[in-house]
Amino acid sequence: MAKTIKLSIARQIEKSKAEVTILFSDIVHSTRFWDKHGDTAGRLMLDLHNKLLFPVVTTFRGTVIKTIGDAIMASFKSPRDAIRAAIAMQQRLARSRKKDPDFDIKIRIGIHTGEAIVEAKDVYGDMVNVASRVEGAARSNQILLSGSTVEKLGRKRNAYLIKRKRSFVPKGKKKALVVWTCDWEKHPSLINVIKQEGFLPANRRQQVEVVVYFVVGVLGLYALFDQFVRYLLADFEFIALYLLDPHPVLKWTLISLILVGIGFGVRYFVRLRTVPVRILRIVKGGFGFGGVILICLAVGSWIEMPTARYWSKPLYRTAHGFVEVVADQATIFRRASTKAPVLTRAERGGLYLRAGQLRRQKLKWYKIHIRHKGARYGFIQHQRPAAFGVAASQLTKTRRLSIRYYHLYGLLLSLLGFVWGHLSFRLRPL
Repeated sequence: MAKTIKLSIARQIEKSKAEVTILFSDIVHSTRFWDKHGDTAGRLMLDLHNKLLFPVVTTFRGTVIKTIGDAIMASFKSPRDAIRAAIAMQQRLARSRKKDPDFDIKIRIGIHTGEAIVEAKDVYGDMVNVASRVEGAARSNQILLSGSTVEKLGRKRNAYLIKRKRSFVPKGKKKALVVWTCDWEKHPSLINVIKQEGFLPANRRQQVEVVVYFVVGVLGLYALFDQFVRYLLADFEFIALYLLDPHPVLKWTLISLILVGIGFGVRYFVRLRTVPVRILRIVKGGFGFGGVILICLAVGSWIEMPTARYWSKPLYRTAHGFVEVVADQATIFRRASTKAPVLTRAERGGLYLRAGQLRRQKLKWYKIHIRHKGARYGFIQHQRPAAFGVAASQLTKTRRLSIRYYHLYGLLLSLLGFVWGHLSFRLRPL
């Protein structure tokens, strides 16, 4: 049994073998920097190093496999992509040193091509060790390539100014390894094609967290609007007529204003290129706010609150009743009759102020406020009657919003959740 499992795993490993090019980079004299400036300054230096070089790797179709201290291990399917990434990495750091006299990050790079075990999140094999030894043999600001990488480049190696062949015996090996240098300083600039740093100035895990924060915050705000705010606004007849059944001119005016706002917002963020930390704090605050709102609404739907308690007493009750459409489409008539002229069709979720109700021919009708085709009122059925082969179906339901003390407590908790989220957000380094 154990032998069969072992053979199965071995076959799977064999299938995952593929030719790959590994790039190792390492910051020169980083230990000295950490010792002189301390851990915080050292971590900030490493974070800046990663923000400068990670986009270079991804631009040239590489994958950052891992960081080992201040070293980067990246994989490429093509040796050409690896050497271009190495040149761009050195050029980008050189440009930063030229712009800022206090910037002094220098790296050495080693590149090796060979067959390795390629898995989803890592690369294994002796060739990885060889690539590390090639990087260790490089000097400051130098790019070294193994003989196998140069051989794979073929005639294209002249385009990357590869020269000065030498050999050394790597640690743990018996045979000498031939390496070549790249004269990257004379190579045309490759850094103009590098993609900008991510829109969110954070590592991948925190970027996912921010997206979750945003989604939960939006869902919480929507739930708050759906369960409370729209009823409070619709309690005012004038507002309800335009909020719940808007006139086309007003509707398109609102849509235009929203589009203009989105346009200005996009332009603002494009100019910033990255989201400011203060906005990320607000997003996490929204996560705390929306999360508490969703939890409170979920608990309220699962648990029936006793009305005898003081905290269940009504704090505010809407003056009007509302008619909500619960079917995909419901017809609004000019009079309480299916033979009357049709005013419009109401979509599911539509909300209308109730002006009264009546029964006609055993059917319950609701009189609702509406502004459509000159009519101030419309009539909508509570239930679609049964027909031959079709069962009766509910079209509308009525409700009146009562805000109780426990709703207020939930709102206060959600505000505390916003404060917690805003104050607890920390931008983690790459």
